Amino acid sequence: MARKTTQNERVKIAQQVIDGVYGYQEAADAYNVTYQMVYGWVRKLKAGGPEALVDRRGKAKEVAE
Repeated sequence: MARKTTQNERVKIAQQVIDGVYGYQEAADAYNVTYQMVYGWVRKLKAGGPEALVDRRGKAKEVAE
């Protein structure tokens, strides 16, 4: 069972995987999250930077004007 994480934690974990400190599974085990969560965070961080890891659940979609 995974736990809730903050944006700063997600950025830290993903950055450690990118830097080679941990592999995906090692990071998941070390921080008590799932492999899929770590993999998704790394992809989002590479594609959109730290802003991409903001938790948007339960919030209205932002409209680009």
